[in-house]
This record gives sequence, structure tokens and C-alpha cells, in this order.
Amino acid sequence: NGGSQHASSVTISGSKIIYQHDDSESVVDTVRYELNDGGIANGSFLDTSFVVITIAPINDNAPSLILDTMTVSEADTNGHTIGEIQYQDVDGDRAVISILTQEYDGAFVIVNDSVFQVADSSLIDHEVDNLHWVEVQLSDGLNVSTDTLWVKVLNVNDNAPKIANTEFTMAEGEPNGYDVGNLNATDADGGILIYSIVNQEYSGAFSLDSN
Repeated sequence: NGGSQHASSVTISGSKIIYQHDDSESVVDTVRYELNDGGIANGSFLDTSFVVITIAPINDNAPSLILDTMTVSEADTNGHTIGEIQYQDVDGDRAVISILTQEYDGAFVIVNDSVFQVADSSLIDHEVDNLHWVEVQLSDGLNVSTDTLWVKVLNVNDNAPKIANTEFTMAEGEPNGYDVGNLNATDADGGILIYSIVNQEYSGAFSLDSN
């Protein structure tokens, strides 16, 4: 009889070992077998030995992404290297990765087979879209797979706040401290806004209450 770690079946017919590999990526296996000449005296007529089997690997698996998310800043410029795309190939083959299509054509590029870079920074704006998709192809020269790479766009403070209301009306004779109105402003970057008077026609006529 015989046994191994990586066989779906092992049978012995006479002196012949019939071995069926389990299709794992293990390339070395050991088959243990016993020889018995029919003796029964305390097992003294048994012998045990091993056969080491080396399985020649073939390229039968396509490469695939290990990580499907990368991060870029909206301030990164053309040619900035975001990082190397991480992939695996269980056969140990090197993969060539290329872009099939992307959400904003020309925004990103792959160089040197797997290095992900910014190609057109004008297409990368957190306030417009903070998550881009890129369809990529991975090829080891024989097997091909496709996958989606997601690119998170980090926010930076690159937008000036905008005041929504710039005109107020009040009657003459109102006392000091009179509340003329509230300034309303927005900031696309979501920052905390600080208001201050830069200049006015009559110095000291108006002031801002931080509340």
C-alpha cells in the first residue's frame, strides 16, 4: 500500500506506483509504501520505504491582483509614481499589467509592466470624484486575467472659500452693535472658515462678530 501528501490517488499494481497529483502547486511529493512477502511472524517480513516524486510545473494559472486599491493625492503632478501594482501568480511567472480602460481616459498610466503613475493630474480632483476605477489586464505571456483597480483621491486644501451673500441693507441711525446680517460662505475642501475685514470705505464703521 502507499500514501502521500499531495496526491488525489496513489495505487500500487505489482511493482508499479500509479500516482495522480492533486493539482496543487506543490512540485515535490513523497510516497510511502510497504513491502510484504506474506510472512506473519510479528511483522518481521514487512519493509517500508519512500519514493520522492518531482512534479514538473506548468504555467496553467493567470496572475491576479493582491491589492485592488491605491491612493493618490489630488495635488500629485504628472509623472508622480503612485506605487507598484501588487499581484500574484501561483506558477511564479512575471506578469505584464496594462490598462484596458479607465473612468477618466488618460488620467493614469502603467510603466515598466507594473508601475502605476499619474498621467494627467488635471483629471484628478477630490471635489469632482474621490474614487476612480481602472480596468487592468494581467498577462504572464500565456494566461490572461482582468481586474478592477480602485484609486482613492485624497483631499488637499486647494480651493478658496466663496462668500454667498455680498450685499446687506440697514436703516440709518441704528445703534452700535446692531446686527446687519450674517455672512454665508462655503469651502469645497470643507475647511474651517475665519472671517476678517480687509478694508472698508469708512474705517471702523463696521466690525465682524466671530459668533
